[in-house]
Parts: sequence; C-alpha cells; structure tokens
Amino acid sequence: MLLTTSRGRENSIGGSTQQPGGQELRVAIVGSGKMAANHARAVASCTVPARVVAVADPSEVALAAMRHVAPDANQFISLTELLAAGGVDVVHICTPPASHVPLAMEALEAGRHIYVEKPFAESSNDAERILEIAKDRGLKVAAGHQLLHEKPTRVAAELLPSLGRISHIESYFSFRTVRRVPGGRVPLASDLQLLDILPHPVYLLLHFLNLSGSGRPELLALNIGEGGTVHALIKQGHLTGSLVVTLEGRPVESYMRIVGTNGALHADYIRGTVQRLIGPGIQDGRQRRRRRASGGSRNPVSDRSDDHNAYGAIVSDARWISTES
Repeated sequence: MLLTTSRGRENSIGGSTQQPGGQELRVAIVGSGKMAANHARAVASCTVPARVVAVADPSEVALAAMRHVAPDANQFISLTELLAAGGVDVVHICTPPASHVPLAMEALEAGRHIYVEKPFAESSNDAERILEIAKDRGLKVAAGHQLLHEKPTRVAAELLPSLGRISHIESYFSFRTVRRVPGGRVPLASDLQLLDILPHPVYLLLHFLNLSGSGRPELLALNIGEGGTVHALIKQGHLTGSLVVTLEGRPVESYMRIVGTNGALHADYIRGTVQRLIGPGIQDGRQRRRRRASGGSRNPVSDRSDDHNAYGAIVSDARWISTES
C-alpha cells in the first residue's frame, strides 16, 4: 500500500503477507459494519493463504451480522480481548475514523501488523506516530488506499509519457450518503461521511501530481459549500491540480482527468476504464498497434478494468507502507 505523508511523498515497500513457509495469514477485523464485511469477503477470496480468524465489535447485533460473512471467526467485544486471545498476525481496523489511532496503537503495541481503513488518521502527527511505532517494532502498516492499485490508475500511469508535458490534473468524486447501517446503528452524519470518503480523490490527485511534477504540493484555494461540496486548487511545481468532491452532484462518479501538451486521458473508477485522446507527437506501443489494426482510426481507446476486487488485490499484492529508514 501507499500512504502520502505530511511531506507530500509516498512511502512504499513490496512484500508478501504470506507467512514464512507458506503458512496461513491470520487476519482479525475490528468493526462489523459494511466495510468490515467487504474486508472479510476479500480475505476469503485472496490468492495467498489467508483467513479471518477473529472479529471485534461492542455490538452483539453487528457481530451476529458478521457471522454470515466470517462464520468461523471467533468474536470479541473489544480489541483488547481479541489480542489477549492471541493467534492473530494482522489487524484490519474498519471502525469510525476517530477510533483509528488508538486501535492502531494498541495493535502495534501488541506486536501485530495493521491495515487501517481511510481516513488513516485525523492528523499528520498521528499518522507519523503510528509509523514510528511500527518502525521501532519492525511491523508493517497499510492504509486503505485501494484505488492506487486498480487498473485505471496503473494504465493511466503507464500512459503519462504519451501525454507530453503534463499541465493539469483533475480529481472528481460524487457519491450518495449511507442512510442505514447493520445492527440498526445510526450512520455517520453527512459531513462526517464526506470526510470519510475524501481520502480517495485526494490521494489519487497527490499520486498523479507526484508522478508528473516536482516539489511539494501547495494548497492555493479551498471552498466548502453548505450542501456538501468541496472545491480545492493545488499547485505542485509547474502543475495545477483541481479537486471536486460532492454529495450533491449526480450521477455518482469517480474519475481522474490528466491533460498534457500531447493529449489527455480520463480514468474512470466507476466503469473501470481509461479513455485517452493522444496526439501524433508521442504514442505508446499499444496505441500504435491498435491504430494499425483499426485502419488508422483516431477515436479514443478504452481499457476495461478486469480487477474490481480492490481489497483482494491489496491483501494478495501486499504493497505495504515502509517502516524502514
């Protein structure tokens, strides 16, 4: 996984969650909501040996709902009780944002690797504290930034050189708020749901700014509307980046648009496609082959994503945040 630090840089390390000797990875999940269920399903479909062995949540109703997704997992009412029982290698933290830091600290102090759902922490200082503790104990940390590993991101990154000198990057995300949660619990308020989803378009924007420009990102303007729409303008070196996140906009969309001196591309995370319109100055090999096969057509080409199980990709691909110097 990748995490953009307060310094605007990304730390990563390649590795495997598989244990030495091919042993099964024992996963614990804290929280029993929709996101926790997604994690449990992803672990079950993982390409590496992994199994959800424990779930913790103070709600008996929520735990009962999780029984349908992870029927063999032991259940606990707290992370403390879960850790005391032992038999866990990594803890997935899928709880409300305010609880991420103390739960992450507790799991690390107990010697467990952690996966923390977004938003990773509510401040850069808290994020740095988590990474320092993990570094001191030789443990691994992953953030729930799964869109970095989906095919639209990978294809768009490969095509960047074909666009010439990148001049502008746009990140757009519109969504509907959650109105019901398992166990009859009250969902997060709309503004908190906005904060919860905000990391996705932000880390995508920073990712492509870092790939295309130099220096550190600088926030030039920020506007938060009463109806739940965020507009931001960011500059990094010669590049400008714009961010729009909205509760009001329809249809639901999530995309990146990248514009350069030789063309532009549109990475669509809802449909799993990348549309590109690239000029004759620079072309990648795939585009040349496709244009020859189509008789020289200049229509935009779309790449269809075939790996929508982002959570499964995270666990099996296991690109973790580096805790090494």
